[in-house]
Amino acid sequence: MAISTWYDNKNAHILKALCTVSSVIHILLLSTCPESPTYLYIIKGDRRRSENALVYLRGQDCDVHAELELLKMETQQSSTHKSNFFDLLRIPYLRWGLIVALVLHIGQQFSGINGILYYFVSLFISNGLTKQVASYANLGTGVTILIGSLASIFIIDRKGRRPLLMFGISACLFSLLLFTLTLIIKRVTEINKLTILSIVLTYTFLFGFSVSLGSIPWFLVSELFTQENRDAAVSIAAATNWLCNAIVALIFPQLVIYISIYAFIPFICVLLAVLIFVGLYLPETKGKTPASIEAYFMRLYGFRGTEVHENPTFADIIDDTTQA
Repeated sequence: MAISTWYDNKNAHILKALCTVSSVIHILLLSTCPESPTYLYIIKGDRRRSENALVYLRGQDCDVHAELELLKMETQQSSTHKSNFFDLLRIPYLRWGLIVALVLHIGQQFSGINGILYYFVSLFISNGLTKQVASYANLGTGVTILIGSLASIFIIDRKGRRPLLMFGISACLFSLLLFTLTLIIKRVTEINKLTILSIVLTYTFLFGFSVSLGSIPWFLVSELFTQENRDAAVSIAAATNWLCNAIVALIFPQLVIYISIYAFIPFICVLLAVLIFVGLYLPETKGKTPASIEAYFMRLYGFRGTEVHENPTFADIIDDTTQA
């Protein structure tokens, strides 16, 4: 509440200026980071600098030869042609990989996350909370997202991308569904005691989002495509993500005006569709090279007569180097 009062007292410009602090820190820290080892090896053909970058990132005591071997294989198996937007649409197995990436990015923005974050305080004030209590409850959103993001760091390489996505999307789906039901029940029965349950469901939604759709779509694109196809795919996915963000920002206020407590139902339908899609079509990328994922999409389209460069998994490379 103190933050809200201070913000209302025409100090908003100072509060906004504080956001530049993180940007300055980011720039300073970024200057100490080496170039991407993959970029140095595959694009620049500089094995020595790539190895130095890997040692810097992994630590002096880490053996990076297994990763260098993977980069060598990808270099040998990658074509010199850099794919563009039309290549990704024209070539069937690349198009399918792009569809998988875009579904996740569209699902991220049409999950209802922006509606929750943008209108959290006003949503709960309109449902019985005072402005002070709603402001305090809003502080918990950032904490919940932080906890979920930290949890995903420790879970994602143990359980895999696909199971974590399934879990997180399911949590978002059922939380948003129950949240909408609480709004309907409150409207019909005028029971105000469900407001606390609504807050808990909101936090559950945010946790589920932060461990799955919040982060995984951004890096999963690079795991679905080899180097020559990756740049175009990442650019298209990012552009689609921001386009969907703008669309949601425009339509959600109108949904609230015209269908009120039912405004989240379209997002529930999207979450259900994305959950089914992930369960049916998303391959697990944990421990696999981008070439092996592209080979999966090739087989999906019946490219059995074509030479498919399927790299071994990272674990296979480690075993080979150990035996050698």
